Amino acid sequence: MPNGGDGIHVLEGAVNTTIRGNSVGGNGGHGINIENVEPVFLQRRPTDPAPISASIAGNSVGVFIGPDGHALPVPNLKAGIQLDCVSFAVIGVTMAYQNLANIVAANREAGLRIVRNLGVRTDAIPCPGSSFNVISNTFIGTDANGTPGLGNAGNGIEIVGSSDNVIGDANAGNVIAGNEGNGLKIEGGGTNRIFANKIGIVPQGENFSALGNALNGIVISDSADNQVGDTDDAKSNLIGAMNGYGMVLESVTQLVKVRNNLIGTVIRNVRVRRVTPTQLIADTQFGNGTGGVLITLGATRNVTGGTIPNSGNRIANNGGPGSGSTRPRGCTTTLTRTPFSTTQGSGSISAWRGRPTTIRTTPTMGRTICKTIRRSRAFR
Repeated sequence: MPNGGDGIHVLEGAVNTTIRGNSVGGNGGHGINIENVEPVFLQRRPTDPAPISASIAGNSVGVFIGPDGHALPVPNLKAGIQLDCVSFAVIGVTMAYQNLANIVAANREAGLRIVRNLGVRTDAIPCPGSSFNVISNTFIGTDANGTPGLGNAGNGIEIVGSSDNVIGDANAGNVIAGNEGNGLKIEGGGTNRIFANKIGIVPQGENFSALGNALNGIVISDSADNQVGDTDDAKSNLIGAMNGYGMVLESVTQLVKVRNNLIGTVIRNVRVRRVTPTQLIADTQFGNGTGGVLITLGATRNVTGGTIPNSGNRIANNGGPGSGSTRPRGCTTTLTRTPFSTTQGSGSISAWRGRPTTIRTTPTMGRTICKTIRRSRAFR
C-alpha cells in the first residue's frame, strides 16, 4: 500500500541520518525528502571525520529491482530525492561498489532535486541554499543495465539557488540517462562542480550504449563560477545522445569553466588510439541532435577549453554546430581557445554530420580565426 505523502521524510534537527538499502516507490509525495538539515559543528579534532547531515546509498527510489536484476517502475508522484535547505549530505558512495549504488528512476518529477527553502524553518531564518552536498554512484533515469523506459518525468538532477555542491566523483560518477527533461540543470547559485558523469551514455562493461535525455545534457542558467569537467581525465564528463544540445550556457551565466569533456563522442583521442572506421561509425550514435555546446546572448566570461594543458574538449558527431552562439556573428564567437590534439593547430572541433568540420580558435589578440577542413581529415 503506497504512502499518501513522502516515502521517507527527514526534518530539521535530525542529523547524521543513514538511509540505506531501501525500496521507496509508489508514494504520493517525494520518495526521500530531507528538509532544513545541517550537521552540528561541535569542537572537532583534525582527525575526526567530516560531519554529515545524511547518507543515502544503495536505495531504489521510484523502482523495485526484480529477480532478474532489472528495475520495475513504481513511481513516486514528486521527485525521487529532494534536499531542501540541506548541507553536507552524501548521496551515493565515493567508491563504485555496485550494491551501494542508488537507482533513482521513473519518478513523476525530477530524479534528484537540490533546492533552497521550499519548506518552512522553525527558526524563521532564511535558508541560504543547499550546499556542500556530494552526489556520486547513482543511476538517474535508468538502472545498472541501462534499461530504457525508466526516465524521470522532469530533469535528471536539478539544482536551484544552491552552491558548492559536487555532482560526480573521479572514482564513481553518476549515470544520468533517459530522463524526460534535461540531464542536469543548474539555476542560480554557483561554484558547483560536475565531474566524471555519463549523461545520456550508459556503460556496458568496456563499451557504452546511448540513452539520451529528451532535452539537453547540461543546462546552466543565471549561475556563476561552476566547473564542468577537469584537466584530470578521470573527471571528464561524457555527454551524448541528447535530442537537444550537449551543453547550454544561458541567460546571465558567467565564469563557467568547461574543460576536457567528451560531447557527442566517447572516443577521447582518435589519432593516438588508432580508432578503426567501424569504431568511428559506432561512435556517431552518441551525437547530440541539435548541437554540441550552445552559449546564448547574455552569458559572459565563460571558458570552453582554455590554455591550461589538457583542458580542451572533444566535440564531435553532433547534428548541428558543435559549438556556437544564438547571436549570428560570422566567424566571431564567444568561445575561447580549446586545444585539440587530433588535428593540426588548436581549436574546438564542431563535427557536423555530412558537412565540413570547423576549427575555431581565439588567439591572444582577441580576434577569432575560422578554418574549415574536410571531416574525413579530422578523423584521420
